[in-house]
Amino acid sequence: MYVRQKILLSLLQNANKPVDRIVLVKWAFLLSREPDLTGFCAFYDFVPYKYGPFSFGLYHEMLSLEKDGYVLSVNQNRCWFVNPNFIPEIKSEIDSINPLLLNLIENILYPARKLSKNDLIKYIYQHFPWYASRSKLYSPKVTFPKIKSAPIAIYTMGYEGRSTDGFLNNVLQHGIKTIVDVRSNPLSRKYGLSKNALSKNSGNLGIEYKHIPELGIPSERRKNLLNIDDYKKLFNWYEKEIPQKQPQALNILGDIMRIAPTVLICYEKDAEYCHRGRLASLMAQRINLPIKHL
Repeated sequence: MYVRQKILLSLLQNANKPVDRIVLVKWAFLLSREPDLTGFCAFYDFVPYKYGPFSFGLYHEMLSLEKDGYVLSVNQNRCWFVNPNFIPEIKSEIDSINPLLLNLIENILYPARKLSKNDLIKYIYQHFPWYASRSKLYSPKVTFPKIKSAPIAIYTMGYEGRSTDGFLNNVLQHGIKTIVDVRSNPLSRKYGLSKNALSKNSGNLGIEYKHIPELGIPSERRKNLLNIDDYKKLFNWYEKEIPQKQPQALNILGDIMRIAPTVLICYEKDAEYCHRGRLASLMAQRINLPIKHL
């Protein structure tokens, strides 16, 4: 079990009562704002959503804890609480958390625990307005930042080292409207970064998702890439072959990029080690737009 999941269990255990799901997410969001926490564990990232900051990753892991029996739902699935039948197991998991981390968490959340659900939401909206920018809840004391739209260009981004929430939040902050997945095989071991989940979560945030596998590189050609020279040879082949073999796919991509700010996504963080860098160059020649690697 990840330390971040143990922290969620400790929050529920210390509450001594069912905790509203929105409240639990907001507590976790406040923890994520504290840089000292990252010294102890990899915590959750967040995106602006229907009720302020939300984490698809956190919600997915809470549902896993529920499926495994550690937590239960109440009030028509609006609240979570620890399963009384799992108290020994939960106590063992919580006891394995660094005491300094538990003390840090208590200090961070002590003021927030005293707030009602509505006051907690208002506090977060006032202090973190970006995360309230897509909220369905109205707050007259908060000036929501305008959600900008990026200028039309050829954007690229890799998700290496990012969570699905961190990746999608970055997409939103740059004003991107459309994601074009150019992976040949759009699978990931990380939650939320495979095709189906990424498409669903992107759509929930108002980001259009498209997959053009014809513009990817087959996995068999990506074997034995040991250094930058190996990558260059592969990408030289790609840059030569793709215009000849996939002209229709390139035309489709060009049409998409002319309509809305669009980002080409793949795995590698550095575009120099990813075929999307060469694909961006090809598209720049075709549609005469600048390239911006995010």
